[in-house]
Amino acid sequence: MPGYDFADQCPFCNAPWGDCLHVRLLIEWEADALMREAQAELGGGASADDPLLPDLEERIAPVRSADSSGN
Repeated sequence: MPGYDFADQCPFCNAPWGDCLHVRLLIEWEADALMREAQAELGGGASADDPLLPDLEERIAPVRSADSSGN
């Protein structure tokens, strides 16, 4: 497939990156981690409905570096 690189596949199931459910799972874990960090910094006063917190879906969109080594 033109333009397809080894780095463009899921490291867990070898599907093209974004075509499997692993991406969604990683996004959910990242959202949970960001929420826990915000709660820890705010002393437990943060909630997912807090209008002052950024939209987590936008912050953790499935974006990755050019290759799997982080470059």
